Amino acid sequence: MRKNYLKNDSRPLFVGLSIFVLMLCANAGASAPYEVTPVGSFTPSWAWSLNDSGAVLFSTGATDTTPQRAYVWQGGIAQEIPTASSLDTVGLAMNNMGVVAGVLTACNGIQQGFIWNASEGLTTLNLPGTDDSEIRGINNQSQVVGAAANSVTGQYNAFVWSSSSGATILASLGSGESLANSINNAGQIVGSSGDPVLNSYPFDPNASLGQQHAVMWQNGAVIDLTPSSPWSEAIDVNDRGQVVGYRMSVVLFDGGFQAFSVPFVWDSIHGAVDLPLVGDQASAVAINDEGEIVGYSGNGDADARAILWQGGSVYDLNTLLPENSGWILQYAMDINNLGEIAGVGMYEGQEQSFLLAPTSIAITPEPAFCGVFVLGAFGLRPLRKEDKRDCHGY
Repeated sequence: MRKNYLKNDSRPLFVGLSIFVLMLCANAGASAPYEVTPVGSFTPSWAWSLNDSGAVLFSTGATDTTPQRAYVWQGGIAQEIPTASSLDTVGLAMNNMGVVAGVLTACNGIQQGFIWNASEGLTTLNLPGTDDSEIRGINNQSQVVGAAANSVTGQYNAFVWSSSSGATILASLGSGESLANSINNAGQIVGSSGDPVLNSYPFDPNASLGQQHAVMWQNGAVIDLTPSSPWSEAIDVNDRGQVVGYRMSVVLFDGGFQAFSVPFVWDSIHGAVDLPLVGDQASAVAINDEGEIVGYSGNGDADARAILWQGGSVYDLNTLLPENSGWILQYAMDINNLGEIAGVGMYEGQEQSFLLAPTSIAITPEPAFCGVFVLGAFGLRPLRKEDKRDCHGY
């Protein structure tokens, strides 16, 4: 998500809905379960994806005169993905072969999905009958998924594309729009579909339209993962078919409502199960093949905290760092099969991407070291044309 876009202020866009209390257990002892490394020297920057070789895909923030640029970082070296200097370039997903997928945005706001690797360079995706397109997920066979706007109706539809088979538009729930966020190596695809997905903000539980459901596409069929929830989104799927995302929990009262973002994990046996939190709000955005899940909680950068779900417990990753690290970890965006985590935080007052590497120290939650954080609700939303940058004078 598979994940959301950087805007000009280099922050993801949130829908603030309410306040809640979240309790997270800190790790006891002087030794830390994770080591933290800055990803590159760019500030601001935003890490999107991490592969099993420890390579991190990140983008720099746009300014009034400079568009976003995408980089692959590994072993202390950042390699830029070369594109035209007038284009915003955001890499959103990367596979274990180092193939990158993402989106290019021109000055006029038109988007185009792209695929890049170091040996063959950049390939842009031209889908017949569509205008805008974006690629959000890629697997190790270099199948990619995303969404594209129909050139006649303007409706966004989820698709899957490969070099051998071309593009296939995926089925939707009802007549609504759809968005594909992630694809695993078995070809299972997850995202959302509804009436419609991409212009259903602000969230309104009373509306007959504007409601989306987390879905999986498998063997040509679309499966509703959260049929009892009025609004949800699936963000990532691992090779075991486990899915993570969030759903909106709604409390109605006279004259209004409150909506709370609740993270969930889904599998074919148990269905959608809410992830453990003492409180109400968070979003799960990535899961590895071991079932370890990462995400974040909070209402904007000031309160955001990077979160790990592991072994039935939830952890604020800031409590698992060495003392006086200089970091405030805000958004955990991806986790690989080695347990390494990529994300974004504040380092010595500057927004920067990070890589966490597990040490030999086990995570040992102690109730006596639990703390309480007051945080806000949020939800991810896809980029709309009105969110796109100015032309920076090009």
